[in-house]
Amino acid sequence: MKCPSCGKDIANDAKFCRYCGAKLNPETVTLEQGNGENPTAPESVSAPHAFDNKGGGAPAQNNAEQAETPDATSDAIPTTAKDSTSATKHVSNRKRIIAIAASVIVVVVAILGITFFQQYSAEQAQRAIDAIDAERISEDLSENESFMAGAASNDYVDEDAYDLDSFELDDKSVDDGTMTILGTYEISNKFFDEAGEIEITYLNNGGSWALDTAERVDYVITPLRGITNDPNAGFSDVESTFDPDTKTSTYRGEGEARDEWYGTADEAPSYVYTFMANGWASSTEIVHTYPTSFSKVEGTYTDTREEDFNEHGTFNSFAVKDFKIATNDKGEDTITCTVTCNWTSAYETYSIGIVTGPLIKEDKNGDPVQYLANIEQEGTVSIEDGAIVITLDPGYGEGPVRQYMNLIKGTVTLRENGDADLDGSIYSGSTLIDGERKVKEGSLDGVTLHRAQ
Repeated sequence: MKCPSCGKDIANDAKFCRYCGAKLNPETVTLEQGNGENPTAPESVSAPHAFDNKGGGAPAQNNAEQAETPDATSDAIPTTAKDSTSATKHVSNRKRIIAIAASVIVVVVAILGITFFQQYSAEQAQRAIDAIDAERISEDLSENESFMAGAASNDYVDEDAYDLDSFELDDKSVDDGTMTILGTYEISNKFFDEAGEIEITYLNNGGSWALDTAERVDYVITPLRGITNDPNAGFSDVESTFDPDTKTSTYRGEGEARDEWYGTADEAPSYVYTFMANGWASSTEIVHTYPTSFSKVEGTYTDTREEDFNEHGTFNSFAVKDFKIATNDKGEDTITCTVTCNWTSAYETYSIGIVTGPLIKEDKNGDPVQYLANIEQEGTVSIEDGAIVITLDPGYGEGPVRQYMNLIKGTVTLRENGDADLDGSIYSGSTLIDGERKVKEGSLDGVTLHRAQ
């Protein structure tokens, strides 16, 4: 018969194929033979006919051969089939182990790949977050037109671009694709300085962060200069004065010149502006009189009484000249003048050396010495109740005594009638008292001089 597995010829009663080692099922083999696959097989299997043949030895010989064949086959085939089956099982187990190992490797590689990808993605995301630092935020803020427009109103000033002077990052947090930044900033232009706290948000778009909003939390605006225009008052591109202490700005309009008893003056409107929280606020127009000259009060004032002042000497004359008018940074007029006091001082003893400034006369015999001094002092001028008040302060109390020779400390009030009222003291020199050099002081209270015509 033929092996149903490999198709080779094998013994009819074989239990295993000697060629491929396949196990044979007798019922299957008989059925297949009955279906015509091996029509001679039933005759070969009918062994009793062979043994009943008494007429010849050939059948008996055939029967003997057939009887020997199964023995030989049964000795060889089972051993080969077992080995072959064991090898097959071994191969099958080996393939199974390899398949399992390959599956494990694939799973491990996949897990490692996913872990690496997740770690790489997390690192990339963190790097993107770390890239939003103070420098990056400063660049983004500088390009944000809404923020860089400033919070101050541009009323009464020209528009001017702001610069981002500084930004400091205080806190940064990320939540569900939104980054929140808290920090402090300072921006400025030529008119304002703005400093405060800010809250900034960034949105994540495809792994990259972009600035979304920049909201001022708290801020202070400081004006740096005064106003430049006022459309309501009808002027523009002007230079005004600015007082940083009171945060006021003053613009003096064009006025009309007029004569005054002391000289000349301009009567002109003034516009005063006050800085509020976010910008300048206007005020009503105020008309002021601004002195332009003091020619009618300059000159020499003399003492017509011909009296000595205590033991210090005689007041000869008092001269006022060189009135100067200047406007300071606060919009205030500062008026100064030069005062020269001519005073003859008498000393009982020669107690002071060479005095800076005055003309010195001394007696070669050591008799009492007279000093005729003409030392210039600068005084500040104000107009009060129809009078010109000159305030003099030599600053005595510091430095060498010779600096105080014939100086006035007090006020000189010049009046429209030509009088000059003196109040204060005159320092005529120094003397030694108990080993210390003291400044001699004479009273000028109630002294009135008259302007020479």
